[in-house]
Amino acid sequence: MLKKGDTGYIVENNNKVTQVHILACSGNLYTIKLNGGAIRLPKHRIFASEEDANNSLMKNKGICSRRHKSSYDYM
Repeated sequence: MLKKGDTGYIVENNNKVTQVHILACSGNLYTIKLNGGAIRLPKHRIFASEEDANNSLMKNKGICSRRHKSSYDYM
């Protein structure tokens, strides 16, 4: 898996892939550096390659693509 100093990728807001740098790892949590600061994420949210992150993004878009109907749809 990823270790300190490696480059990884995360999916932000289920719509874009962002490159991050691993600062530290402690158990299941990784401290990563983004553009403006650092956050801690569990290891299942960090991908080793951009392709893996994009595949996860496509899988999530298929699940969330259902359109919610509002009361104004009949117009």
